[in-house]
Formats: sequence, structure tokens, C-alpha cells
Amino acid sequence: VWGKTGSKIYGPRTGKDYKDNQLRFSLLCQAALEAPRVLSLNNSKHFSGP
Repeated sequence: VWGKTGSKIYGPRTGKDYKDNQLRFSLLCQAALEAPRVLSLNNSKHFSGP
């Protein structure tokens, strides 16, 4: 962290983003929206929603 991990996690250099950041973020958002459907969170006996 703080520039000590090289290019392992945070990109090729400190302060530079990956070139495909928009794609990575969109995939993260799609996965977050899909997770409740795949995990069937709305039909659990512990679900307290409407």
C-alpha cells in the first residue's frame, strides 16, 4: 500500500490507473446488481423485507 506493492494491486505505477478501469467498474456494478438474484436473498426464512 502507498506505493509499496509495485504493480500488483493498484496499477502499473503509483498514481496511474489501469487502462480498462471503466470496464472493471462496470463489471463490479453488474455483479453487485446480480448477486441478490443469484443468491436468492428474497426467499429466505430470515428475510424481513416486504
